[in-house]
Amino acid sequence: EREKPVKLSDLFIDIGAENKEKAEREVNPGDYAGFKSKFVSLGENALSNKAAASRACCAVMIELLKSCNDCCNLICVFTVQKEVGARGSMIDFEKYTGIKPECCIVLDSIEDDAAKLGGGIVVPSMINQTMADKSLVDDIKSLCKSENQCVLKAPDSDIKSVSIAYEGMLCAEIDLPAKNLNTSAVIVDRRDINAMGELLYKFIKL
Repeated sequence: EREKPVKLSDLFIDIGAENKEKAEREVNPGDYAGFKSKFVSLGENALSNKAAASRACCAVMIELLKSCNDCCNLICVFTVQKEVGARGSMIDFEKYTGIKPECCIVLDSIEDDAAKLGGGIVVPSMINQTMADKSLVDDIKSLCKSENQCVLKAPDSDIKSVSIAYEGMLCAEIDLPAKNLNTSAVIVDRRDINAMGELLYKFIKL
């Protein structure tokens, strides 16, 4: 039954109310619910939490902003709604910043047999039907010591919408290996997070 979608009418959350009247005192139609998760360390290097991979990518960008604020015009965009059409990445950078980016590096995650936790980041050449710019991919890989190799990443990402900006922006993607994506217990590795940050710092300094 894992592959069979559950009907909305068959989904219930028990809040412990004795009857409808008491339930309506606690919740209203349209209220949101989510899985409660707790940040935990697993073993020596693994970390687990809800959206741990996305949060790790955000942490890498924050550290880059701290380290590279004087060396270049670095724009970091923290997007939303990737899973529902990559709508958060449909932004006109030039309109809001006055800067036309030379290129864009998308940070995302990947769950694939070819992407082992602790083996380093992944630089796919193709993300679903979107081709990454070969020159950017080559430059990134020349700075990379990752054991993980994955040419094709199946799921779409923000690169899908960003790459068509300005009649075609040069784009590439760097992915963080993860397990249990889109659950309340995503697992990532500290070594991969550090490798992503170090790689991006070297790339920006080129």
